[in-house]
Amino acid sequence: YGDHIPANPYVLIDGVRVEATVTCELGGTLPECFADTISIDLVSPPTVPGMHLLQVQTPNGLLSNEFLIFVE
Repeated sequence: YGDHIPANPYVLIDGVRVEATVTCELGGTLPECFADTISIDLVSPPTVPGMHLLQVQTPNGLLSNEFLIFVE
């Protein structure tokens, strides 16, 4: 779920900016995704096993809540 996300947001994992693509999962275009459902595709997912924190940042600096991801 993502709301108020402009085009070309930044993605951070463990506080470090990473290359990723954020798109609307069910249709629409950022910032107007249908049902506010987004998809985040990481160019290089973390390789270190364990829990990591993912955040989305708008170009003007606002940060999302942290989202927990797990790498096996």
